[in-house]
Amino acid sequence: MQTKLCHCRTVKKVLRFLLLSLNLVCVLLLLLSTLTEWVSPSQMSLPSLLSYVCPYLFVINALWVVFWLCFVRKAFLISLAAILLRMGFIPQYVQLGGSSEVAVDDASVLRVMTFNVHGFRGPDDTLSADSGAARFVALLHREQPDVLSLEEFTVPRRYALLDTLQAMGYRYRHGARDRMAGVVLFSKYPVTPVAGGGPGKVYTDIEWRQHTLRFVSVHLNSYRFTSNETLNLSSFNYNDTSARSIFYKMRETIAWHEREWRDDLQPMIVSSPYPVVVAGDFNDTPASYIYQQMSKLLNDAFVKQGRGFCTTYHGQVPSFRIDHIFCSDSFYVQAYRCIASDISDHYPVMAVLAWNTDKP
Repeated sequence: MQTKLCHCRTVKKVLRFLLLSLNLVCVLLLLLSTLTEWVSPSQMSLPSLLSYVCPYLFVINALWVVFWLCFVRKAFLISLAAILLRMGFIPQYVQLGGSSEVAVDDASVLRVMTFNVHGFRGPDDTLSADSGAARFVALLHREQPDVLSLEEFTVPRRYALLDTLQAMGYRYRHGARDRMAGVVLFSKYPVTPVAGGGPGKVYTDIEWRQHTLRFVSVHLNSYRFTSNETLNLSSFNYNDTSARSIFYKMRETIAWHEREWRDDLQPMIVSSPYPVVVAGDFNDTPASYIYQQMSKLLNDAFVKQGRGFCTTYHGQVPSFRIDHIFCSDSFYVQAYRCIASDISDHYPVMAVLAWNTDKP
């Protein structure tokens, strides 16, 4: 009997050790995934790669807290401490009490929309561009944005989209390298192109109500996954070849985003003589390095007025919030909305900005 009791105690000790070890691994992964606040991909790529699963790691550690509490074990403090230490990341994913009301008849606000239209082909590429463009125009009639930052824009063959937008009041437009394709800005207010930018970026100054603002439209490099790799990501079904390919493409793209931030976006924002609005498809989540650096300089409209857990991409890979609208302190974010749509594999994102009279 005594031998059996000793054996049982040994098994319990081993099991407890294994569970604690697994718990510590989950804590370590959570802490690593939030190091992007300080550690750039060029210094260490692992935190940036883990940033994509940051919200899941918060959930896993919360489950560890519940698990240990059920057994009345002080080990619950391990995950709880990690969550409390990095809880500043949680509001970037989940918000309560924000406003989604977008007043279309208020002339004192600036309504900004960013939308990766995916060539108007729908989330699964089965929608014709002409039909998608017609739905897009109907969306604009409902939401009445003043400034449009569009990514993966293309002009349909038959539907007279440019003429229609002109008739709707979008008299000013500017595209990367002066082309109406890719990243394109449309505005109801006068626009002056600003030198710089390059692939995936459009810089303009917009005259809005006695104010000048620097507007940056962006579409950062995508990951260029093949259809098979995208399918593997969505189904969590990997083999050695696809896993390596996905890993290298993610690491390469994350490094590219850092260069775009360091060499292009950051200098433009810091040197701007005017308040700044940055909108577009960042292909990066809130835990990413570029988002963390951007949020040190500008305010995320979702954090100011978002509601719930927001996802802006609804393609085959796991959904994330990768389309963002940032603005200077000179603006007050009055409302934020992510709009359900079948025009693209992204959802349009809308923010209503008002001039902040408490700031210069």
